[in-house]
Amino acid sequence: MPGYPPPYYLVPQKRHGGLAVAGLVLGIIGLVAGVIPGLCWFVGWPCGALAVIFGGIAWKGWAKAKAGLILGVLAIIAGAVWMFAIVHHVSTQLNGYERCVHNATTNQQINACNRYLH
Repeated sequence: MPGYPPPYYLVPQKRHGGLAVAGLVLGIIGLVAGVIPGLCWFVGWPCGALAVIFGGIAWKGWAKAKAGLILGVLAIIAGAVWMFAIVHHVSTQLNGYERCVHNATTNQQINACNRYLH
């Protein structure tokens, strides 16, 4: 029959296409969640890590896999930046409270130190 390949001809299968798409989707979700404080730890990092894994497995020849891997790395970085910022803020607040209480001499001054805890 003209126009059809012989019956023994096998069409080459694309491998890891599903992993590339999964990596891209997880990278997008991870990056969006990675810039939201609180979600970055519970959603951003796990999705980012899975995007890096899936993108790494399906790396060869798939632009979606490469984009997923890059977005996954960015999600992990965004989560790390938020964690550093929050830890730094809490540390600064506690240090200010400690100095205030240390220098206070009356209960009224100690109660005024509570402004550092908000």
